[in-house]
Amino acid sequence: MKILASLFIIGIFTQSIANASVTSKKLQTINEKSFEVEHSIFAKNKPVVLFLAGLGNKGGQINQIRDEFNNAKLNLFTFSRHENPCDSFRTCISNVARRVKTGQIIISNKGAKSSLEDIFENEITTIINYIIQNNAYNKTKGIHLIGSSYGSWLSLTTLNSNFREHIKGIIFLSPVVAPHKSSGKYKNEINKFHEYTKINTNIPVLTIGSQKDEIWPGVTTMDAAKFLHKKISAKSVLIDSNSQKHANKLLLGDHQIRRKIIDWLQDNSK
Repeated sequence: MKILASLFIIGIFTQSIANASVTSKKLQTINEKSFEVEHSIFAKNKPVVLFLAGLGNKGGQINQIRDEFNNAKLNLFTFSRHENPCDSFRTCISNVARRVKTGQIIISNKGAKSSLEDIFENEITTIINYIIQNNAYNKTKGIHLIGSSYGSWLSLTTLNSNFREHIKGIIFLSPVVAPHKSSGKYKNEINKFHEYTKINTNIPVLTIGSQKDEIWPGVTTMDAAKFLHKKISAKSVLIDSNSQKHANKLLLGDHQIRRKIIDWLQDNSK
């Protein structure tokens, strides 16, 4: 019985050590909306990876692989926006659109605000200020963004902000930034893209797409990846995942892609 009791205590102690580096915290936006941030810190003053989730708002899923980031001496931050997580494309679009009066998730009329800008002004601004104020990263090695799906637009928004000096690298994972392929009411995305990239940048970029991963009929994440690869930075690397998996499913389900991402982050943080 003593042995069993000892093993039980050791098991609890080991589990607490394994979970000790994971912190969940509620932060409040300028609109007084609370949202949950989870961070897994290997050590202070190490490079920070900030995951920007897509329309499904499932940033917290990435904590399933936090150990792989921590083992690479990377501090991982994820967050869930204040709208509800979702699974169907239509529901996800509706959730994000409801954030603003215009209902526009990327482009808004002059003087109005899009969901893209609302997310940046609230959750992203709040979490980056939290990272900076809590000295959770190495200022020289900075913050690396992983923009997943719709998060690729969020990454561009952040790059075009006052936080620019803190951003040391961007990974576009299954990007949906394909304004050159847009038409109809979405054709103005090209203007939004040029607005966000009007300042030339040499920030290192890793872009991951696939011809098997369709954004909308006839347009794939590889179309978006090639566009970003060509337009964003001279220090850009393009990877073909050759997979139908999109965004979180690709990152969680493809060990080789995860390894390439982590290797790139380590190389870019030296």
